[in-house]
Amino acid sequence: MSTSKAASSPHKCGPSNHRKFSVTVPDAQTKRKQEAFAMTDKFAGPMDPKEFLNAFLPTRKVAPKLARSEAIFTEMRSCQTEKDMYLKFVECAKAHELCGKYELVDTSVKRDSTDEKDKGFQLVDMGLYLKEHAPDPSKEGQRWNRVALFAEFKTQANTTLCDPFEDNIDRPPEPQSIARRDVRGQIINYAAEIFARQHRTHVFSLIILGEYVRLVRWDRSGAVFTERIPYVDEPRHLSEFLWRFTKATPEHQGYDVTATEIKEGTRLYKTMLAACRASGEEQYKLDYFKRSCDREWPWYKLRIDVPKTTSTEAHGSGSRRSACQDPDTEPRYFLVGKPHAPTTGLTGRATRGYIAWDLSDRRLVFLKDCWRVKTLAKEGDTIERLNKAGIESVPTLLYHGDVAGQVTVSPNYWKDRALAVNKMKSYVHYRLVVKEIGCHLDDFTNSRELVKVIYECIYAHAEAYEEAHILHRDVSVGNILILRTTKDGKVHTSGLLNDWDLAKDVNVKEARQSDRTGTWQFMSARLLRHPSKIHEVHDDIESFLHVLLYQSLSWLPREGCSSVASFMNTFFDEVEPDDGEMLGGIHKTYSFITGGLKFKFKCAHLEHIVKSLFTWFRAYYILLHEDRPQVPEESALPSEKAADVLDPDDDFRKPSKKYLPTKKTSDVAIDAKKVREVYEEAAGCVQSHSRAIKLFTDQLKRPGWPANDKELEVQVEDGYTPDPWVMPRASRAASKRSISELTKQGVGDERRSKKSRSGV
Repeated sequence: MSTSKAASSPHKCGPSNHRKFSVTVPDAQTKRKQEAFAMTDKFAGPMDPKEFLNAFLPTRKVAPKLARSEAIFTEMRSCQTEKDMYLKFVECAKAHELCGKYELVDTSVKRDSTDEKDKGFQLVDMGLYLKEHAPDPSKEGQRWNRVALFAEFKTQANTTLCDPFEDNIDRPPEPQSIARRDVRGQIINYAAEIFARQHRTHVFSLIILGEYVRLVRWDRSGAVFTERIPYVDEPRHLSEFLWRFTKATPEHQGYDVTATEIKEGTRLYKTMLAACRASGEEQYKLDYFKRSCDREWPWYKLRIDVPKTTSTEAHGSGSRRSACQDPDTEPRYFLVGKPHAPTTGLTGRATRGYIAWDLSDRRLVFLKDCWRVKTLAKEGDTIERLNKAGIESVPTLLYHGDVAGQVTVSPNYWKDRALAVNKMKSYVHYRLVVKEIGCHLDDFTNSRELVKVIYECIYAHAEAYEEAHILHRDVSVGNILILRTTKDGKVHTSGLLNDWDLAKDVNVKEARQSDRTGTWQFMSARLLRHPSKIHEVHDDIESFLHVLLYQSLSWLPREGCSSVASFMNTFFDEVEPDDGEMLGGIHKTYSFITGGLKFKFKCAHLEHIVKSLFTWFRAYYILLHEDRPQVPEESALPSEKAADVLDPDDDFRKPSKKYLPTKKTSDVAIDAKKVREVYEEAAGCVQSHSRAIKLFTDQLKRPGWPANDKELEVQVEDGYTPDPWVMPRASRAASKRSISELTKQGVGDERRSKKSRSGV
């Protein structure tokens, strides 16, 4: 099989690709650190406030005389505390009629009722709401799904101490003092919460610093901020901003106009309720859709513009053409509620997944809403290529397309300044609809089903690579799904390898973006330690191992490992800052080189697979680190004698001979006289798919799999508290020394590659 390298780009760790599968729940302070780091070098400014208003809230109208008074905010001078500032600011805005049909609300005390009932929730000082949606602060908390813009307040004493930005162009735009960085992380989190709960293209905010204010506009690329404005002495810019915003169109305010809210009691609302009972759908799909119809979340009709067909059938209701819509397309509509797969973080792809009701075909489908890098291939084009190549166990494309006119603009306002580099990329809003709705990998019934589903995704990965020349590059627990279909009264289970938006054409050799996000916990140790390295087949094969290990530890019985959370925090969550990027993988590398894990799974077949994969990767990493320790251990075949076991089953996909190794050997060839050759052969097992495919199929064919070995509850302890985000600085050096001692000759080549930051 081919083992050619596919050109790639460095990954980047941010909240969206680290937090989801972490064993810890970050508190608000930790979230601020995470967001501040993820947004490094993604702020454009300072911008002249007049230019800001004309660029982002254009109008030909003149504000009324009352809103142009020179004494609007004079009373703010007397405020000594933030609470005083909230009250006075609301009074000033009301007295001069700056907000029209909107209302400023102090939301600094009570949290949103839809927030998770644990640590990490956010409390923003103030929000601007339509009066009909404004919460009563004496009874209710903030409402992230209704707030139009937000404001954060700092007292006069903290005007500079808590200013998140820098006006002096001889300095970086993002001050690095702890207090200023924390405030920046604070307001980033508020913007991220609004993006997560609403359908937005951008969000506005105010950061009020005593008698000064900055205006900020956020999008999925970053943010643009104004100069610090002395709004008490010169209120015109702030008052005009509020007045313009409240008079602006929804598009200029930052709302996605292709998402129309479904009001309670309307025909579409009743259609959604009826869809919860649709005939012909698998029960688990109906359950997912019912769960998404959460009455505490707004429901929407989303539009996707698809190529015109010859059909005259109306694609749902309300098919009025948008001014931005391509004349060669026609709208298709889907009804959605709460995201089935929510997003975290502010910048980047911001992927949200929905169980959606297709208004035209009257069926449940999966709709993916995200922001894609303009220079990368559309995921729909990649899936279409896979479908045309006949690749199984991948999604079936129905519709996809960019959302007309919705492109991030923050990169356009970057200003050259000292010690700062423009790392912002332009993103375009994109939607994709596929036929399959999969179950989460957590829903496997026993160890054999888990192994079978992962195997079928490995096989799909191999076919995609060999037949369609596509490398997935984001294998994770979230991207491997279980498909259950009922036929003749029997439920059939299969695997689905999902999320091909980071996939790479292996024939394209150049790296096309400065950073690439993956799913941190499942990245290979090599890529975590050396982000500039090119993503190769063996990195994805290692990711499949990490998925198998993660799920097995979470749900299956084992011997050893008294604290699963502690191990998972160390092995999967490990993150450390290094020269403006995040690194990891020390403990993954250490585990491979030292010979494996300190525990074993009770299912002998599963243990054999895990141990064999670890043996192969041990050889790979030892050769990578230029040493020749003892011969790899052979993994003994499991015993077939067990109680409460499954009979041999022929229900998994049989591999073609082209995907099996041509050389007949044991799982790990052993020859004590030729240690170097042994290691090279063992390491070669991970350079293509064939040995992994044979390993999995050999075990799936064997009898003796336990029938009911999945635990009733996840085995990761609740309330695990160590913060995985910031490790002691000494730990990195200590771990490097440990690996170097084990491998004697060290990691010189990898260190040189880190300095050069170039791909191979």
